[in-house]
Parts: sequence; structure tokens; C-alpha cells
Amino acid sequence: MTPQRAKSILKSRPRRVSLRSTLVYPFVLQIFLAVGLTGYISLRNGQRAVNEVAFQLRQEISNRIHERLADHSEIPHLINQVNADAARRGDLQTQDLASERYLWQQIQYLDDVTWLYFGSNEDGSFIGVTQTQEDELQVVVNDTSTDFLGHYYALDETTGDRTNLVQVNPQTYDARSRPWFQTAVEANAAVWSDIYGSVGLPQLIVSAVLPVYDNAGELIGVTGVDFSLDDIGQFLQSIDIGKTGQAFVMDSNGILVASSTRERPYRIQENDVIERTAAVNSDHPLTKETARFIAKTVGLSNLPDHTQLDFTAQGQRQFVQVSKFADQRGIDWLIVVVVPEADFMEQIEANTRTTILLCLGALAIATALGIFTARRLTHPILQLSQMSQALAQSTRANQMETAETLPVETRGIRELETLADSFNDMGAQLQDSFQALARNNEELEQRVQQRTADLQAAKETADAANRAKSEFLANMSHELRTPLNAIIGFAQILLRDERLATDQQDNLKILNRSGEHLLALINDVLEMSKIEAGRVTLNVQPIDLYSLLDSLEEMLRLRAQAKGLQLIFDRAPDVPQYVCLDEGKLRQVLINLLGNGVKFTPAGSVCLRVRVRSSLPENAPPHVPLQLEFEVEDTGQGIPASELDSIFDAFIQSRSIDHSKGGTGLGLAISRQFVQLLGGDLQVASVVDQGTRFTFQIQTTLAAGDATDPAREYCQVISIAEGQPAWRILVVDDNPDNRLVIHTLLERVGFEVEEAVNGQDAIAQWQTWQPHLIWMDMRMPVMDGYEATRQIRALEKKVEQGTGNREQGIGNRKQGIENGSPTSPIPLPKAPATQPPSDPTTQPPTPHIPIIALTASVFEEKREAVLAAGCDDFVRKPFQERVIFEKLATYLGVQYEYQAVKADAASIAHEPGESLTPEALQSMTVEWIQQLHEAAVRADATLLQQQIQQIPSQYSNLSQQLTYHVRHYDYDRIVELSAAVLAKP
Repeated sequence: MTPQRAKSILKSRPRRVSLRSTLVYPFVLQIFLAVGLTGYISLRNGQRAVNEVAFQLRQEISNRIHERLADHSEIPHLINQVNADAARRGDLQTQDLASERYLWQQIQYLDDVTWLYFGSNEDGSFIGVTQTQEDELQVVVNDTSTDFLGHYYALDETTGDRTNLVQVNPQTYDARSRPWFQTAVEANAAVWSDIYGSVGLPQLIVSAVLPVYDNAGELIGVTGVDFSLDDIGQFLQSIDIGKTGQAFVMDSNGILVASSTRERPYRIQENDVIERTAAVNSDHPLTKETARFIAKTVGLSNLPDHTQLDFTAQGQRQFVQVSKFADQRGIDWLIVVVVPEADFMEQIEANTRTTILLCLGALAIATALGIFTARRLTHPILQLSQMSQALAQSTRANQMETAETLPVETRGIRELETLADSFNDMGAQLQDSFQALARNNEELEQRVQQRTADLQAAKETADAANRAKSEFLANMSHELRTPLNAIIGFAQILLRDERLATDQQDNLKILNRSGEHLLALINDVLEMSKIEAGRVTLNVQPIDLYSLLDSLEEMLRLRAQAKGLQLIFDRAPDVPQYVCLDEGKLRQVLINLLGNGVKFTPAGSVCLRVRVRSSLPENAPPHVPLQLEFEVEDTGQGIPASELDSIFDAFIQSRSIDHSKGGTGLGLAISRQFVQLLGGDLQVASVVDQGTRFTFQIQTTLAAGDATDPAREYCQVISIAEGQPAWRILVVDDNPDNRLVIHTLLERVGFEVEEAVNGQDAIAQWQTWQPHLIWMDMRMPVMDGYEATRQIRALEKKVEQGTGNREQGIGNRKQGIENGSPTSPIPLPKAPATQPPSDPTTQPPTPHIPIIALTASVFEEKREAVLAAGCDDFVRKPFQERVIFEKLATYLGVQYEYQAVKADAASIAHEPGESLTPEALQSMTVEWIQQLHEAAVRADATLLQQQIQQIPSQYSNLSQQLTYHVRHYDYDRIVELSAAVLAKP
């Protein structure tokens, strides 16, 4: 920038330049111009000198590398010529100890040679001498004496005689089939092989091979020399290429051959396989950037010899020379030399820095003189300006009480003295005002901090209480559910005994109902805890709303009749049958409301009304939103108005009801939370001595009729179906009562059962007994179920990967298959089996054994932890016997024999008016009756339904009668009638 340009800028912007700067700028600009011109000229001259030196250095280093590579490429072929002559004379043979000493003597003087060898064309025999990684010499023999298996012998250091057999290659070796042999024969001349990784030594090798012919032109064999490229890398590292320069060699494909850095031109992959490294993928940044620049700029195929380039990498300019090295035997390499410009510029830059420092010193002196002069002229004005700015900033930031208002002193100028006195008085007044305001702010801040600390302490106390409550509930759940599991389990087992008297069975039913009632009370408490913790989520699925309401009506009818109450279910005609809802939560809400109505209504009726709040068009498609309204009304004693606001609180019961009827006071609280999750709210209206009405609306959508799959009636399992293997089940639990429950239940129907008292015992039983499925308790001493499951899964993984004792593992698996191994999961039959049992012995062996967790926890986090540990499924205690048998069917494919279903009042009410007779079947073809008979014998409900669908519409009565018998599992009647028809001539 020229002085005239600087002067014009100062004139055009007078309001943004201070008086002191106006006085100092001319001195500073003069020194800057002098420093800039001097440094620029010095730097340009230095760069010209650097370019010349770099050119000479690159040329010299490339020539040295080229000479060394020429020497290395010639020696192996000279050795091959000598050995070829020896082979023609008969001095080099494959089955000759003298030939071993001959090769041993040669290799001792060749440091960079890893192999000397000869392969015979007559029988494919091979003899070779190699240097090991420990610099020991070994001879390798493949001939008829070794059955063409490679025998490695150690050689004596002084005589070259064999000392001992080191190893034997288990695979036969024919030299004539090897690539090096075939390459030499195909070329019919001395040739280089491709670069490859050595076997046993981490290094790159290139082989020089030569075919040997006798005087008649017959092929005698091939002699070869394996040459290690590590010597080239060591030579490159010994070259002084400036301070940080480097050189590397790569082939015509851009793959590294050697480098002056310590980087190896290859990487060792799995199974010790050596993979060569492309120069563009080098770990050394400069090598990588140079290779990429060459490939991108000129390309490897079109690169002229002795090409010199320069580019910028790592923030520095780099000088590059690329030279070609090739011979007529197959070598086509590129020699790359890279020299950073910074290696030559250091001294030049040092001189430049010295010049600049001297100029900066002069600048500092000139600036100091200018500042001193300007200060003498502008000190009073600058002092007044600074104090004015400080006072204004403190006023805007409300920090006047902390600002230091130093008095402004001026001497010699009357106008400035008057202005300074006025300014000092104004600053003092402002400071007094702001100091008073600051004191008030400090007091207010202290009060706010105190309140914040109190709130934080209260929050921490509440969080600690919540954590303690959750931990307490989890522990109490386990402690209460464990004995309940034994109580309910043994009650279910004893109820299976038909030898018990009627009064004994009634007592057991009372015991079972009491246990389930106690379990329901515990679930209410835990459900409320989960709601408070925000752990409850919706499980929306397509459901049959009609079936749900019918099952609730059937469940509560007997209770209502026992009290002489009228139970009314009023469903509007436009209520859709199939909707998408969380069936479990809706069921629990309705059971709570209807159950309370029946419980606390002494006379009259309990009514459930279901309506649609939003009208639906005809033939509405699925997923159309709608709103359902549910209303539960009773004629009971009612709830006082003073208690209506508190009945939805947890553990709160109306004082007007009879508390002897039981309950935790959680039913309505849980119901309201569930209704809110379903998208509505639970409301109540009540009049004392007249009754109570609960109303709520929920949001839902229509579902397709085929999207639902109503659960079929569960029939009691009495034994394992015939034709199945002996299923082995391991029960792991530290509580003997819990073990005995499931042991007894499974053993009575035909399972083989063993027990384990902790995780260590379970692992031992799994290894020796090899069960088909494990029931695993998760809380046990010594080793819990989580750790035991993880260890079993780890051992299974080792067996699967073959890292353990493979032969023993295969033997054990075969034995397990012969005894009946588990099959893959199949759909669970909840009714009598409709398919013949699959034979587990036909399934392929698998190391994975199903493990199902048994836990007394009800928190969903436990389920996630159990599944993460490796368990396949999760069953809570206390369990129902049907759940145990269903899980076994799911994971093992077990088929059962079921107890015949006893007809009850409901089934009799739906029985067709006419009974099925043989004459009714005679209207169908003999082939159809035969297929019906076979399906009934196999108890295959699916095939029976398919046969029923083939009945013509005019025989609808026959279709209804057969459907009735299939739904009630009365297959014996169908078998009897169809057999009678088929027996007739």
C-alpha cells in the first residue's frame, strides 16, 4: 500500500480513525513496505536456488537406485545359468546328497536369496535349500524316497550334512505342476515370476527361473532362485535423501515393491496371508499423496522416463522424479524420489527471518517514537474519551457500582479542565446510585439460590424414595411369587388326580382360587408401580370385540347368578366386531368395573353398554378411526359425593362400602390409567342407595375379520403322544419346592426330568446329560441364571465354530440325536394335535438348546435382561400348567394326548338340534368319507375343516353338525360314524 493510498483512506473515513493512529500510521507503513519488499526478493531468489539443487539431488538418487536394482536383477539369473550347466553335467540332481551340498555352498554367500532349488521334469521331484527366518539353512526333498512329501532337514553349519528332520509337508508335491515350473517352460527362457508373499517368512519374494534342456533339446527340469525384496528396502533406507525426503519403488500397477521408510510394502492378513499394498493405500502420508498425484496427473502407463514433477502435500511443496526400471525378463518397475522443498529452504528462510526481525525492530523503534509523540499531544483528550466510554458501558451493563471512576486530570488547557471537572462530578453521582442498586440485586440473588438449593434437595430426596420403592417392590415381588408358585403349582398338580374325593377337589379349588386372588392383589400393587414409573405401554392388535364381551359375560355370569343379580350386556348393532385395541388392558378395565359392580351390588342388576360415538359408513374399510363408548352401571349402594374425587387414587377405598369383601384400592386407579393410555378418560356418576355409573370412551380403528385369531379352548394334557422320543428336561432352581412343582408336572405326562440347584450345577448337567430344554431360574446363589445362560451360549458357540474338542462334540451331538434332539420351533397347538409328531432324529444336529427363564419379576426391564443373557423365552412365576406345555410344544415340537372335553351348559346350548347319523354321511362320496375318516383318526382339525368346506350348500345341516364335533374335539364320534358307513358293502 502506497503512502498516497493510505492518506486518501484516512481522509475519507475521519470518524473511524483516532488522533493517535493518524500520527503513528505514516511511520508504521514505511517500515512495513521496506520489510515486505526485502523479504519477497529474498524468498524468490532462494526458491530458484532450491529448484536447481532439488533437480540435481533427485537425478543423482534415481541413478543410484537404478544401478543397485540392475545389480540385484542380474545376479539371480547368473546363478540360474551356473546351476543349469551343473544340471546338464549331472552335478545338480534331485536325489543326490552331493547336490544338497552344492546348493548349500552357493546360498551361504547370497544374503538376499531365500531359496535355491531345482525341479526335475522326469518325475516332478524337487530339491531346494532355503534360509529360515532364524538364519538357519534347511534342505527340502520331494522325490520317490519321501513319497513326494516335502521333507525338511536341518543342515550342519560347517559341513552341510543333514542333522535332523524338521517337518514333513502332508501334501504331495509335483514340481511340474507348480506355477514357477510352468512359467519357465512356457517362456522357454529366463524369466521373472510375479512378486508374491513368502510362506513362513513375512517378506516379499520374486523368483528368477530358467528351463534346462539337454543337448538333444529335451527338457531336464527348471532351476530357480527366490530373491527377497527386503534388501532393496534396506538399501533405500540407507540413502540420505535430504532431511525428510524419501524414495520408493512400485510396479507398473502401482503396487509397492520397497520403500525408504520403515513401512513394509505388504500387510499380513488372517491365516498369515501376505497381501501387497498399493502405493495409493500406503500408511505413510507422503507416499500415498505422491502415488495419487502421479496416477491422477500423468498416469502410470503413459509416464515418460525421468519425469520431474512438483505438487503440494502436507502443506509443503514436494519435488518428485519418476524413473523407469525394466529388463527383458519381466521386470517393469518405477523408481519414485520425493524431496520436500522445506529441506532446502531452511537456511534461506532463516536468513529471511533475520532480515524481517531487523526490519521489525526498526518498526518497533519508529512506532515507539510515534506513540510517545502522539501521547504527549493527545493524552488529555484520550483520557477523557476512555473514561466516557467506560462510564457509558458500565451504565448499559448495570455495573456502575464496580466501575473505577478515576478523576480525569488536564493541565494547560482551560476548556479541557472545565470539561474534566464536569465529567468527574457526573461519574461520582452515577456510581453512588448503582452501588445502592447492586446491593439490592445481591440480596435477591442469594434468596433465589437458597430456594433453588432447597428444591434440588427435595428432588433428590424424592428420587431416592422412588428408587427405594422400586427396589422394594421388585424384591417383594420375588419373595411373594416364589411361595405362590409352589402353592398354585401343587394345587394344579393335585387337581389332575381323579382319585381325589369331591370335597378334596373342592378344597383344592378353593386353595387355587385363593392363591390366584392373592396373586391378583400383588399384580395390582406392581401394576400401579409400573404406571407411576411410566413403564406401561400399549400392545395394539386386531381383536374380536364380540368374543371379548362374550367371554367376560360367561366369566361373570355365575358370580352374578350366585348373588341373584341380573347381568346385562347391551351391545349396539352398529358396534363393529373387529377393531384394533390393546385387548389385555381393555379386558382388565372391564373386569375391574364389572367385578366391583357384582361385588358391591346386593340386589338388582349390573349392566354393560357398548356404543359407537362416531357413525361409520357402510362397508367401511379397515383402519378407519372410530370412538367406542363403554358404560358400566349397577344398582348398588352408590358412592357419596364427597368421595367421588378420591376413588381413583391408589390404595383409596370408599368408606361406605363393605371392606370385608377384599381389594387393594388399586383397581379403579389402574383402570383410569389404562383408559387414558387407550385415548380416553374414566368418569363416574353415583347416587347413594341408587347405584353408580362409570363411563369412558376410547379411540380405535377398524380391523379386518381375518386379522384376528381367537384363542381356542385349552384342553388338559394327560401324556405325550405316542411315537415321540424320550424328551429330557432340566429344571434349574435353588428353591426345592419350585423344582418339585415343575418336576412333578412334567414327569407325570412322560418327560424325563433332572434337577439342578444353581447355575454351576446346570452347566455340569447340560454337558453330561444333554437335555433338550432347560427351565432356568434367574435368581440363585453360587451362580445365577444370567451367568449360567451366558456360559452355556459361549460353550455352544465354541462347539459351532469348531474351537473345542470337535470329535467329542460331534460324538455327543450324535448321541443326542439318537436319543431325540430338539427340532426347530413349530406353531404351538393349544388344542389336541392336528399333525403327526415330527421325529427329532431326522433333524440336523444343532448346538443351540432352548433355555426358558423362570422369574418372579414382573418388570419389563427384566425380560430384556433375560433375553439379552441368551434365554429364548420368559415365563413369570407363578405359572399355569398350560403355559409350561405350550412352551415345550413351541420350542421342541412336542405333541400331546389331551383329556376329552366335558360338555358344559354353554356347549349344550349351542349343540345342533339334530344329532349326526351315518345316513347323513351317505349323501357324500366314498372317497370323501374315506378322507374324512383319515383326518378324524389323525385328529387333524385343519384337514377336517377342508373336508367340511367341500360339502354342497344343500347339505348345510351336515356341515353344521360336523363343525360342532370338530370345535368340541369330538373326533371319536366322527371316526365311529365314518367307519360304520365305510363298513357297509
